[in-house]
Amino acid sequence: ALGRLSLFIVLLIKITNLTEERHQLLTNNTNLIQLNEQLEELKNELWNFTHNGWIYYKFSFYYVSTEMKNWTENRINCMERGADLLMINSTEEQEFMKKIACSSSVWIGLTDADEEGIWKWVNGSTLTSGFWSNCVVSSSISWADTQCNYTYKWICENNILPVVLP
Repeated sequence: ALGRLSLFIVLLIKITNLTEERHQLLTNNTNLIQLNEQLEELKNELWNFTHNGWIYYKFSFYYVSTEMKNWTENRINCMERGADLLMINSTEEQEFMKKIACSSSVWIGLTDADEEGIWKWVNGSTLTSGFWSNCVVSSSISWADTQCNYTYKWICENNILPVVLP
């Protein structure tokens, strides 16, 4: 009788473990279905962005304008699109910008309009080096300071990862 009771307890433990494992598998399956649905939504958003003039590159979407406006008007235009003027964070991004700008001079999100000589990006972070004295336009050759009321094309950037200020 003791042997049958031990066997019964072992079987009961196995049934309990299998039931818990089944429950976990069902939960994992539900999570996978939800993740797949989220992935499909993101694919649709990506498709919408790229088919409305936006270009995806390394966790950001970029929009290159076809018209010319001054720095302030361009910043407003970017913000209306849920973005801001381009902040160049690396040599690699600078090279990418040159390619998508197609040799045009474009406004980027760097200015010292608030305080002469103190260069700030549109997110409020300070440029650590530079020699400009107004708003910055970028070309395939270099960055240059110019009057903020001049008109150029512009590039908006919408970073899909949160930006951490220094």
